[in-house]
Amino acid sequence: MRELNHIAEKLGCTMTQLTIAWCLKSEQVQCVLLGALSVDHLYDQLQALQIIPKLTTNISNEIEKILDNKPTRHPLQR
Repeated sequence: MRELNHIAEKLGCTMTQLTIAWCLKSEQVQCVLLGALSVDHLYDQLQALQIIPKLTTNISNEIEKILDNKPTRHPLQR
């Protein structure tokens, strides 16, 4: 978590915003559901849309390396 928090700080966002932005940019994620308890929470979460362009290939690879859980396709799948 510290490593991901460092990336969030570098991008000038919260961990929540980084997580949402990463999910929205990921080809493996089909849908992102937000769980806002208030309008302020929703606004904060929607700020993740501004982080997506900052997720360069290098940063995305760094996140993938930290998480170390990238799904792989079964050899018979196309």
